[in-house]
Amino acid sequence: MAEKIITPELAGEINKMQILDCVRKHGPISRADIRRAIGMSFPSVSASVKQLLDTGYLIELGAGDNSLGRKSTLVAFNERRGFIVGVDVGRSQIRAMVCDLGGNSLALLTGKSKTPVRSDLIAGELRELVDLAVEKAGISRKQVLCISIGVPGVLDKSSGKVLIAHFLESLCNQDLIDALRPEYSAPVLVENSVQYGVIGEKWKGAAQNYKNIFYLNYGVGLGAALIINGELYRGFNGAAGEVGFMVLEKTGIRRSYSEQGALESVISGFQISENLHQYGVNIDSGQISSDDDSFPHQVFDQAADLIGMMLINASSVLNPEIVVISGGFGRFLGDRYLPRWNEMLHNHFPFPPRIVCSDLLDQANVYGAVAAALRLINGEISGKSG
Repeated sequence: MAEKIITPELAGEINKMQILDCVRKHGPISRADIRRAIGMSFPSVSASVKQLLDTGYLIELGAGDNSLGRKSTLVAFNERRGFIVGVDVGRSQIRAMVCDLGGNSLALLTGKSKTPVRSDLIAGELRELVDLAVEKAGISRKQVLCISIGVPGVLDKSSGKVLIAHFLESLCNQDLIDALRPEYSAPVLVENSVQYGVIGEKWKGAAQNYKNIFYLNYGVGLGAALIINGELYRGFNGAAGEVGFMVLEKTGIRRSYSEQGALESVISGFQISENLHQYGVNIDSGQISSDDDSFPHQVFDQAADLIGMMLINASSVLNPEIVVISGGFGRFLGDRYLPRWNEMLHNHFPFPPRIVCSDLLDQANVYGAVAAALRLINGEISGKSG
C-alpha cells in the first residue's frame, strides 16, 4: 500500500484543524498559547490563524491579560459563522432545533405529525417547521450550513427508503431532502433517529464521559442504539439495536417473517395502549398516570419483566458501562421498575451496567441530530469557503 504524500497544502490543512480544535477547547487563547499547547512553530501558527480569521472560522477578541510585556491578542472560535438545524421525525411529533456552531440552542419547536404518516405529508410538515424554527432563531436560510434529520426505522442507503418502520406507512429520505430545496442549499443528513438519540445522550445527557453505551428508546415502538469504544455502532445493515426483534419466550417463535418484531408486538407502546383499553383505561404515551388503585398494573409488570430480560441479554452480549432509558413508556417504566431491573441484572450477569432514565426527556434525538451536523461542519476546514 502506497504511503500518503504530505503536500504543503495538506500540511496546512492539518495545521488548521489542530489549531481550530485547540481554540474550540481552550479559547479565547493567544497565538503564543496555541503554539505552546500543540507544539507548532510560531510562523506556522500565525499563518494558519490568519487564514482561519480570513475565512471566518476564528474571530479576534482583543488583548489578553498578560502582565509581562506586550498584550497579546486573543482569538476565539466563531460560533456564529453559521448555524445548524437538527430535526427529529417521530411517529406522532416532529421537533426542530436551531443551534450555532458551538451547539448553543437558539430555537426549538415541536409540531404534531399528521396521519397517515407518509413521505409527502411528513416532508411538507418538516419544511414548515424548519422554516418556523429558522425564523424564530432570527437567522436567514442562507446562514444554515447543515440540516440533520433523524427518522424512525432502518435507512437503506442504496434506495434511500426507510425500512422496518412498522408504525409508518412509507418514508423516503429523498422526499425530505427535496422538500428543503432550493431555499436551503446546505447539505442534508438523514439517519436513524434512535442512533441520533445515543449520540445526544453522550453529548448532552446521562451518558457523558462513557464510551460503551446502550440506549433504549421505548415509546410507540421499541428500539435501541449502541456506542462501542466511543464510536456509534450501526451493524452491517444499519440495524444494530433493533431489539424489538428479540424472541424472549417460546411462544414468540414464528413460522414466517413479520416487519414488527416478536418483542415489539407484545410490549410496544401501541400494544400496551390496546391492552389498557381492554380495562377501560385510555392513555397517551407521553402522559401516563397510575395513581388509581384500580389501575391494571399487570399490564406494565409484564412489559417491565420483558424489558429486564432484554437488558440481561443485551448486557451479556455487549457488556455496556451504562444503559439509558428514554421514550414516554421507557421513562414511565424506569421511574417505577428501575430497582427491579437492577436486581435482575445483578442476579443474572457478573458485570451489570449502570441503568438511568434520560434527563433530556424527548430531546435526545434532536440533540444527536445537531451533534452529527456539527461533527460534519466543524470537520470541514478549508480555505475555499467560510
